[in-house]
Amino acid sequence: MRGLFGTSGVRGHTTSEITPQLAMDIGGAVGALIGRGKKACTGRDTRFGSHMLELAARSGLMSQGIDVTECGVVPTPVLAHMVREEADCGIMITGSHLPPDMVGIIPLLEDGAYLPDQQARLVEESILHRTFHKTRVGNMGLGGLYEVADSLSRYKERLLSMVDEDSIAKNGFKVAVDPVNGTACAFLADILGSLGCEVSEINGEPSGIPGRSPEPRASTLTDLCALVKESSFDLGVGLDTDADRVVFVDEKGTPVSEDVMGVIFADHVFHEQKGILVTPVNSSGIVEWFARTRDVKVEYCKIGQPATVEAIRKTGAAYSYEESGKYYFAEEVNWCDGLLATLKLLEILSLNDSTLSQLVNRYPRFYQVKQTVDLLPEKKDAIMSLIENRVQQVLGDNQSRIVEIDGYKLVYPDDSWLLLRGSGTEPVLRIYSDSPNRKRAETLVKRGITLVNKIMNSKLV
Repeated sequence: MRGLFGTSGVRGHTTSEITPQLAMDIGGAVGALIGRGKKACTGRDTRFGSHMLELAARSGLMSQGIDVTECGVVPTPVLAHMVREEADCGIMITGSHLPPDMVGIIPLLEDGAYLPDQQARLVEESILHRTFHKTRVGNMGLGGLYEVADSLSRYKERLLSMVDEDSIAKNGFKVAVDPVNGTACAFLADILGSLGCEVSEINGEPSGIPGRSPEPRASTLTDLCALVKESSFDLGVGLDTDADRVVFVDEKGTPVSEDVMGVIFADHVFHEQKGILVTPVNSSGIVEWFARTRDVKVEYCKIGQPATVEAIRKTGAAYSYEESGKYYFAEEVNWCDGLLATLKLLEILSLNDSTLSQLVNRYPRFYQVKQTVDLLPEKKDAIMSLIENRVQQVLGDNQSRIVEIDGYKLVYPDDSWLLLRGSGTEPVLRIYSDSPNRKRAETLVKRGITLVNKIMNSKLV
């Protein structure tokens, strides 16, 4: 039971790993954590089994005297907004970017943010020891169930309030949207239509079986790229099932690096202010370049949404991004949101009177190389300990500094970096590099693999 929560809630295969009983237990444990008499909102995505699991989670919450408001099929940012507006917690059932036979259970705090690691551990302990079952309520003490019909319209109003509507509307953008048969079907198109955009949607019917891989990446958005190029759209928008991740396609049909989009948004946020940019350790070295040229401070954090949100809170950061296509406009909301990011990008294009490809060309190009080395899970800690003892001596190469937040990341004066990190979900060691020079990135990874192989072949592990 320990380690039930990963980097984004509890994930696994539907019914075989993420069972109705588990959903009910999580609901009960979360309800016990926030206390009887409080309020919760629940929502779900379009996957098979999501409704079943949401019903179970609701039952668990209600068993602890929590009043539950059902929001139905909604993007995760919409549920987060509803929680912040009128509840004390929330539970979202979504597989997000995972394959369609997998799903996740994501508890949210009263401000709409993901449950942090410390409180996730409390929920795990409550489930392990069944302590939430010790709560006794009388016939009048059980939670009630309520429905809300306007959660989408309420969030639409909130989104439009966070951008310059007139500036976007005057451009008459043509936008192609791929919501991957998920929670943003018709919703993002409706919002864009309100801003005077001409919208075309593919994979736009809600379905348990998506028309492409749910994870938006350059390799999965080929149909969207073709549509943008062939039909002369200004922008392509590829979402995941719950619309918290997004990848953008420029007017030429070329997917834009998530890291480049990260600094484009950062440039917008920090245009007239100094501040702090939070990003996980696997983000591109372009953030080092950006911070140096814009007088912005970078704060690295562990990989995963709870760690990102915790770092934003701790540092007071105005903005954050993850290389998976998650963008946090932290001065306005406490969650990543592909819908808001889309509107922000249209605002940026309007204010700059520029195409997306022209914006991208303002920034240097970086190259990332990713490799993995298989390892036995029981040897992971020993290997990482040996890496800690040797990494600076063997791979130091006059590095600017070592970041030891999540694995070992060596940052070099030329904005290159090398990261050695044990996976939290797979029996592998990840060896990643990033550099403004492709050969430099390849060389760094080779050196990292050589070090790891020497350690693994030694008699010390």
